[in-house]
Amino acid sequence: MKTKGFAPVLLGLLLLHWCFSSGSVTAQSEPPSTDHFTVFLPLVTRASPPPYFGLALAVPEADDLRLLDVTWYYNWSEQPMTASTPAFVPMAYDGKIRHLPPDFEGYLLVFNEPNLGAPNGCGLSPAEAARRYASLRQELPHARLVVGGWSVFASDWIGNFIRELRDNNLPLPEYWHVHAYTEAWITPRVAQDFLTSYHNLTGGTYWVTEYGSPAGNLEDFRSMTSWFLSQTWIERVAAYTNRQPVDAPWAIGPGVELVKENATLTPIGAYYAQLARQKK
Repeated sequence: MKTKGFAPVLLGLLLLHWCFSSGSVTAQSEPPSTDHFTVFLPLVTRASPPPYFGLALAVPEADDLRLLDVTWYYNWSEQPMTASTPAFVPMAYDGKIRHLPPDFEGYLLVFNEPNLGAPNGCGLSPAEAARRYASLRQELPHARLVVGGWSVFASDWIGNFIRELRDNNLPLPEYWHVHAYTEAWITPRVAQDFLTSYHNLTGGTYWVTEYGSPAGNLEDFRSMTSWFLSQTWIERVAAYTNRQPVDAPWAIGPGVELVKENATLTPIGAYYAQLARQKK
């Protein structure tokens, strides 16, 4: 609890209390006043910061979540890994739900790289994605839909998706999510320019639900993370990933891993965990 700045106020209030509650004898010998004031001082507490640093959890290792000190995670499904893990955000991978109840009121990530087909994404046309978004709004009227999940270079897809929403008189989502990897030709500056252009197009609040450096470039990762933190419209980020099966068809460069096989942090993982602890 921080009380700096309240000491002068408290002293002033106590003086006022003494002045008004203590009677003084006047020339007319009036009886001491029985009036008094009760002073209620506000209880000052520090609100917990909202979740920010999360994890796109590719391998279900609960200890990795604790090791990285993240405040939330997702796993591309509607169901959490275990009940004792940090705040879980479900995903409707292809824009369809299979387990969530109609009264669900939490955040729901909608779509995973709809601009790409299997095994990397759900592969939906902008028109079909708009139809599924409309259905989700009816099926889960109280949910907070975080829509998109497109790759950073998918400017044509998101532009056409926006057009489909407007042509069908559908409101633009309040929340969006997007992926942002740095590659040989996608430098941090190029990725940042892409994201800025998307936000200019869509408005709303953004989550970056996958980002990393497949080459394991710590400076690129630092640059992206620092930029995310400086943008008021980016509310959460989730690095990809804790560990990555090398034989998975969707695997990308090994540099994205934050945790080693021996359950110690990579240099990028150590940097990310430090920021996550500072943000709590």
